Amino acid sequence: MLSLFRKKRVLGKKFLLFLGTALCVLSFVGCSTLNRPQVRTLKEILSRGKLVVGVKYDTPLFGYFDTETNQLEGFEIDLAKAINNKLHNEFGQPSKLVFKEVSTQTKLAALEQGNVDLVVAAMTITGARKKLCDFSTPYFSTNLALLTSAKSPLTNVRGLHNKKVAALKGAISGRILQDTLKDLGLDTTIEYFNNYSDGVTAVKAKRVYALITEKSILQGIQKQTHAFKIVEDHKHLAKHEEYGIALHKGNDELLAWINKCLQELQDDGTYEKLIIKHFGRSQLNTAFYSSVRSNTKEVTR
Repeated sequence: MLSLFRKKRVLGKKFLLFLGTALCVLSFVGCSTLNRPQVRTLKEILSRGKLVVGVKYDTPLFGYFDTETNQLEGFEIDLAKAINNKLHNEFGQPSKLVFKEVSTQTKLAALEQGNVDLVVAAMTITGARKKLCDFSTPYFSTNLALLTSAKSPLTNVRGLHNKKVAALKGAISGRILQDTLKDLGLDTTIEYFNNYSDGVTAVKAKRVYALITEKSILQGIQKQTHAFKIVEDHKHLAKHEEYGIALHKGNDELLAWINKCLQELQDDGTYEKLIIKHFGRSQLNTAFYSSVRSNTKEVTR
């Protein structure tokens, strides 16, 4: 009788141990499900009636908040609106467009966490980034350049020796410049800033000698003031950087539709109108417009 009681007690302990383990597993699975980012397919976006797009709020010509109109303006803002219009017209369902601010440092995280469906924010297509997210076909092409004082004697990268240069945190431009400086044996310090505004202020205050980023972005900054000049060095700086719309990795149906949409925007003349509106007619025959028509080499960094 005592032996039978002991067996029951042992079996009871084993059952409680099994039950505890099972509850832990279920709890872990449940938490994992809750923590997993919500990746919205094209059908889910249509069902929700809302497209959420991550854009820049501080990048002239591309995506910026106009304090005079209290509106978001720029080429990428209009491109996102055109994509949303296509979504509505093609599927015949109401589609609200919601913009969320992202920065160079936060745009990948916004995708990974499911906070946005797309990122349209001057995001350069690189080999490293393609491991983390998917990109549409390129919609814009530009090259790296330097912004410096209009009175500066700077003409190329070699003029940065013993100088300090500003770059954006999380951007590939700083890494490219760092590699170039090393190859040329130049002693130059790179100081990283959170946004373009702080970098431009540092150039204006002469805390740094120049700011490096894409020429197209520098043109927008230069448009606001004549205190700066843009310096290009095609021999030593990357000639082509292509921007693509970023999506959560594996969202194949949405990616295919976005690529189809970009092609249609080119075919119906919308893309050309947006380029003229924001960059001028002279840019139609440059790399700005050709990025949609042909594929150029992507930056591999």
